[in-house]
Amino acid sequence: MSRANKQYPNDLKLKAVQVYLAREGSYQKIAEEYNIRNASQVKDWVQKYK
Repeated sequence: MSRANKQYPNDLKLKAVQVYLAREGSYQKIAEEYNIRNASQVKDWVQKYK
């Protein structure tokens, strides 16, 4: 059984990226804090933002 992709609001993505770039947490910590399914998702957003 496949799992549906979760959509995250743009403001949540931007906040997660800003927190990471301000060195306020690791990908994993940010994912946990903002209820993001996977830390690699945060990493992808950061790389796209740069």
